[in-house]
Amino acid sequence: MINWKIRFKNPVFLAQLFLAFFAPILGYYGLTAQDLTTWGSVFNLLVGAYSNPYVLL
Repeated sequence: MINWKIRFKNPVFLAQLFLAFFAPILGYYGLTAQDLTTWGSVFNLLVGAYSNPYVLL
C-alpha cells in the first residue's frame, strides 16, 4: 500500500509530479521552460491550458 503522506513530503516526488503536469502543457504549445521569462507568461500559459479541454484532459 502506498503511504501518500510520506510521498508528498518527498521533494523528488513533488518535482516529478509537477513536471508530469507541466511538461505536456509546454509540449502542446511548443514552448520550452526558457520561453517563460515572466510570471505573467506562466500564468497565461496555465490559464490557456485550463481553458482548453484537450490540454486539460
